[in-house]
Formats: sequence, C-alpha cells, structure tokens
Amino acid sequence: MFECFPAHSAALETRIIAIHPYTIPEWIVVPAAHVTEKYLSWARENTQALLL
Repeated sequence: MFECFPAHSAALETRIIAIHPYTIPEWIVVPAAHVTEKYLSWARENTQALLL
C-alpha cells in the first residue's frame, strides 16, 4: 500500500505498473474523505517529490 498526494498518483501508478512482475497489477485509488490537519501538516513536511 502506498499513500501519496493526488498530484503524484498518476506518476506512481505509471512507475508501479512498469516495474511490477504481474501483467496486470491491481491498482486501486481510495481518496481520503477526511484527514486531520495535524496529519496533513506532517505529511506535507515529511514527503518529497517522487523520484521515479
């Protein structure tokens, strides 16, 4: 399972599909209906742009 900001979802999907050993890997995106401000602040401070 991966967690990422919506802006990075397409790039992450492309990379996972490119390197996954299955012909058709499962890819499901579940949007967060609510995230606490404390967690969102932490996520923004502790994540970097994808280096794919």
